Amino acid sequence: MGRIMREFEVGSYNELVEGIDVAAAELKDNGYNLWWRGQVRQWPLVPSVHRREREGVAEEKLVSMFRHKARTRGAPVLEDETINWLMVMQHHGAPTRLLDWSESALVAAYFTCDDLSQKDETACLVALFPSVLNKYHLEHEGVPSCTHPVIRALANAAWKKKEGPIVAAFTPLEFDRRMMVQHTVFTIHRDVTPLGELANAGDYVAILKIMPSAKVEIRKRVLQFGMRRGLLFPDLDNLATELKELREAE
Repeated sequence: MGRIMREFEVGSYNELVEGIDVAAAELKDNGYNLWWRGQVRQWPLVPSVHRREREGVAEEKLVSMFRHKARTRGAPVLEDETINWLMVMQHHGAPTRLLDWSESALVAAYFTCDDLSQKDETACLVALFPSVLNKYHLEHEGVPSCTHPVIRALANAAWKKKEGPIVAAFTPLEFDRRMMVQHTVFTIHRDVTPLGELANAGDYVAILKIMPSAKVEIRKRVLQFGMRRGLLFPDLDNLATELKELREAE
């Protein structure tokens, strides 16, 4: 099974910075290749559509309903491929078999403490070495784009759930400014198996567990470094939300 996924506790902003280096060393990265995911709570690394496998509307019906209704609601003009629809759905918060990641640890750190209503929960910053994940699960060197046949096949597996590789990391088409500023990338998952429980997970995943006592300090620091909602979500609604929060904090 290979190495088990490692977890490290973080009790302050300085420990977070140190932990990023530790995670990179643990995954044998030179500092340029890792992807990052920030979560306000430490839930398993499973995409939203797989978190309720036997409940609610079936995955294929969700995708079909979105495809049929999205054009009249301003969906971006992309080729009519399932993988493109999954990316649009994920971008707007619909349940999919994708997980969002960022090529920026700082962007991901913002999402660990964005919602202070969860300040009593342990957050986590997850490090992923995508090319190593793909080496094990795709037998593919590097990180393919969303147009690669194996990624398209994994997307189409929403209708054929038992076929194809179990997980893959890929780079998307950027169809929205938010994807650009958040340095968005994705993993796509065939089934409910958490990423950290897959074979050889310790070679490509590490988790920094952020203690509740550290969240306020980390939020303050990432805001100082320019990671603000109005910039990471560059639209008028989020600009207004940021200004409202700024006024209430005075």
